[in-house]
Order: sequence, then C-alpha cells, then structure tokens
Amino acid sequence: MVTLARLGRACVLVVGRWNVIAAHGLALALGLGLVVSLGLGLGLEVGATTTIAVALGPLVESAVSYRDDYKVDVPIGESGQWSVRKKIVTKKDEEFGAMRAAFSGGGIRGRYVPAGTYTGLHRREEVIMSDTPDEIRDHSRFIHRARGRVLIAGLGLGVVLQAVARKPEVSEVTVIEQSLDVIKLVESHWRTKDWGLKFHVNQASIFEWKPLKGATFDCAWFDIWDGLCTDNLAEMGRLSRRFARCVPDRGFWGHSLLKAQKREERARGW
Repeated sequence: MVTLARLGRACVLVVGRWNVIAAHGLALALGLGLVVSLGLGLGLEVGATTTIAVALGPLVESAVSYRDDYKVDVPIGESGQWSVRKKIVTKKDEEFGAMRAAFSGGGIRGRYVPAGTYTGLHRREEVIMSDTPDEIRDHSRFIHRARGRVLIAGLGLGVVLQAVARKPEVSEVTVIEQSLDVIKLVESHWRTKDWGLKFHVNQASIFEWKPLKGATFDCAWFDIWDGLCTDNLAEMGRLSRRFARCVPDRGFWGHSLLKAQKREERARGW
C-alpha cells in the first residue's frame, strides 16, 4: 500500500525529472484519467485515487473554460500554400499525448493536446500554429496585460488579435503579417466581429516594417516563428532593440521558456 504522502513525493520526483507539473499544473499536464492511472499504478485504493481526481476537478474545469475563451472560429479555407483546417482530438489521443509528454526526454516537455476540436493554420502539410491550450497559454500573460495601442507581429489565426482587440482597455491594434495568403484566409473573418474596426493589418516583414514617424505603442507581441527553438533568441533580441524606442512593453512567443532551455544547454556544456 502506498500512502498519499508517498504519492505526493512520487509526483514531486516526476516534476523534478520531466518538468511536467511545474509547467502546467498536475491537472493540466497529466489529466484526471492519468492521475487515476498513476494512483492505481502506485498501489492506491480506488477510493483514495478517486478523491485525488475529484479534488482536481475544479482545476480542470477552470482550464477548459480558460482555453475555450480564446479558441477561434476561423472557417476552413485555402489560399496558395496556406490553409485553415479543423482537427478532432479524441480522448484516446489525449491520454496517449499526456503520457508521452510526461515521459518526454527532450524538447519542449509536458505539452499535449486535450480532447476537443481545434483550428490549425497549415503551410502545405505543416501545422504552423493552432488554438490548442498549450499555444493559447503561451500568449496568456501578454493577453492579460495588453492595453492601449497594441502592435502584433504575426497574424496567424488571430488568436492574440481577437483576445486583445475585444478588451475595452485596448484602443487600437496594428498587425504586421508577411503572408498575403494568411491575410486573405483570416482578416475578413475578424472584420465581422463587433470589434472588427478596432484593428488594421499591414502586409510586411516585421524586420522591415517601420511605424509612422512619432508613432508609439503601449505594448507589442512578436509571434513570427514556426516553432520553439533557442536559435530564435537572436532574432528576438534584434526585434527588441529595433522597437525599444516606440514600444516600452515588448513580449515574444516562448521567450522565457527558450531562455531557460538555453541556460540548461549551457549547464550541460552543449
């Protein structure tokens, strides 16, 4: 028989080794079904295991509500090499993904997709971005602090655009998007919203685009990279310096995570 205290220590060991719970919380990273399996696997009685699952229930419900608030309803479509598609993730897919994330030995650990229907932006057959909980969570800190005049680099599906534009404390949103095909797929849909006149889109590379002389923004979010890689840090630094004078609050997709990963790589002598 394994006591609840021992289960707690076992969970802490899992956190220390794979950084799963530290990133997303026990309920989010493993899911209730996996918590039950973990408890039974460690020899806990069904009653004790169920108690743990029930106790974590409100956390899971809150997370579901949170991610649904920022999911997008962009319709499927295709333009050039870009397309918007829908993906259904089953409960079985979720459980397998959670287990794989928990025991992942490298990369961005602890990320998986809960059951549900999601929207993805594809370039040919590659998923560039989606409205899955992990991706939404990547933007959440910026979304909550966005205010005034906002600059967004990278339109994508419009996850960040819709989240900040509908905030009353946000007065205007400027979006810089390099791909005309992405703009064709996404922009017109968001124009139909009650905040649709609050934003405008410029087709340009954020490395080349210049705001009007004297123009300033209260905050900016840069999300132009296809994936999370420490090589992105150099470009993030370049953009931060480029917009330092006109944007006091600058955020970058995955910056904190990549900085931590870079420190880990240096510690290991990579």
